[in-house]
Amino acid sequence: MNTRTRIGVAVLAAFALLGGPAVADDKKEKTDAAPVSGTFTGNGKEAKLAFVSSKKSDFGKGKVTVIFTEKDHSKEKNAETAAMFNKCGSALIITVTPEGKVTGCQVCHEGHKKSGFNDIGTLETKEFKMADGKLTGILTTNGPTETFGEKWEVKLTFEVKQP
Repeated sequence: MNTRTRIGVAVLAAFALLGGPAVADDKKEKTDAAPVSGTFTGNGKEAKLAFVSSKKSDFGKGKVTVIFTEKDHSKEKNAETAAMFNKCGSALIITVTPEGKVTGCQVCHEGHKKSGFNDIGTLETKEFKMADGKLTGILTTNGPTETFGEKWEVKLTFEVKQP
């Protein structure tokens, strides 16, 4: 095996181990595999959010919609709609301003009987940055909370490409 072949095999092996690059079909959405960590619980049931994408929000200039899901949503025609209807497992869909203020929040947890509810004012960002083509920060409810009789908690650290 020559050097060029060995390098090619090493690159392919690295992609296989890392899961390869996640590519969004929709040009408006950019997706990365597993750039999110932390907790998202619904009625005591843990959801492992592993995928996140961002797109320009339809609800205000400069705002961004960030979609967190358990399953890869990059192949979905409309990732936001797929997340809302639990096609990608439990999901959290937020809209943020460039300063990091959460102006939209849809909670879609498979542990909830009323999955897909909106809650404005409970979720907030900390250490939020929109720079160098990335959105980074911490998303938190600051402990357990309850909305419409559904208990939930979020404490996620994330990094995603800026739309």
